[in-house]
Amino acid sequence: MLAGLLFGSLHLAAQDLDSLLRVIHDRDQAVRAEVVRLSQQVPPSVDSLLAAYGRMQTVDAENQRVVSELLEGGGWPEGISDEAGETIWLVIDHADLEMQRRWMPLIEAQMAAGRVSKSGYATLLDRMLMREKRPQRYGTQTVSVSRMIEGDSTRMERQCWLWPVENPDRLDSLRDAMGLIPVAVYLREVERVYGAPCLWDPQLSVEQVEALRSEP
Repeated sequence: MLAGLLFGSLHLAAQDLDSLLRVIHDRDQAVRAEVVRLSQQVPPSVDSLLAAYGRMQTVDAENQRVVSELLEGGGWPEGISDEAGETIWLVIDHADLEMQRRWMPLIEAQMAAGRVSKSGYATLLDRMLMREKRPQRYGTQTVSVSRMIEGDSTRMERQCWLWPVENPDRLDSLRDAMGLIPVAVYLREVERVYGAPCLWDPQLSVEQVEALRSEP
């Protein structure tokens, strides 16, 4: 359905663009809520979770087609609401690294103009740095780790780790400048949503955190 709206999107009034982007936002969040819900089930339903991931990929691909054509046709749309602008950011944040690199200069410009939040810009930058296997700047990205419990091959222990950061000693001041909560508070919030411990060791390198993810 969104694909059908796509071809007229360049000529939509700001109010209609808001409505279209609200649909995109709701689809993005609904499928991710489903993935989180299924991942927290005990015992997990692997087939259901894989199916949900497949639906998320389909939703993301369609959302990205709409946003890409919108931006390619006329740049950042004028007159849209803050919520609609955040949806454009959200779709780019959930896109692949190629699309993120393409539109990051536009996101940065919109952040400077006050149309994208500083925290949104920080999150996107960190996600790109992590995908490039580099330390993140603002500490917004975590990775999940699952491992067998020693002595019980039928049970898995779930953890998440904060991806390494460029400057651990200044992390909270950098976060504050971008409107982000202190990292300790953030990790507790991630634990609540993820349903498992979220850890940070400032001494761990990118290679060491990658090794944690690959451990059996």
